[in-house]
Amino acid sequence: CCETNVISSKMCDIHSTIDDYKSSCKASSQEPSNFIMTVLNKEKELSQRREKSHEDPAITMKMYLAGNNKLIQAGRLGDNDCAALHKTLSNNIFVTSLDLRYNHITDEGVEHIANLIRETSTLKEINLMNNDFGEEGARHLAQALLNNETVTSLRVNGNKFGNRGGMEFAGMLQVNTVLEHLDL
Repeated sequence: CCETNVISSKMCDIHSTIDDYKSSCKASSQEPSNFIMTVLNKEKELSQRREKSHEDPAITMKMYLAGNNKLIQAGRLGDNDCAALHKTLSNNIFVTSLDLRYNHITDEGVEHIANLIRETSTLKEINLMNNDFGEEGARHLAQALLNNETVTSLRVNGNKFGNRGGMEFAGMLQVNTVLEHLDL
């Protein structure tokens, strides 16, 4: 999937995404999340089945890490997991959607996601609804989206950012012309 002469340092398939996630965790002396590894390994299995049946490999992935996923009982994600995802996905062109709803992500974790928004050019959809972040997290996201040209959908309802956080998003919408769907 990667053309070496065009995209040499970007992760563009499930195998490189898994390898980079493990490396990111190891570099920060953090154990890989069972939840994230389960989701990545399921995508890897799908990819291997496609290869065996001579189907085209997936060229993108929607990373579904919703904390209320009843099929995966590995625990909800927190701020350290967001740091590892930031490191993993900042050079990744395979993952185009990140669903982190119903986890335990605070302002600290949202800051990592905001930095990811600044550094990646392939994330189109982000779902952070029903987490634990407030006004500071809303400010981080709004600032990251000011000049972003790829994120078209952001869901942040169910968080505690109040009127001031809402005003941060309102200010961002005065500048950002790409965001099509904002759920507050």
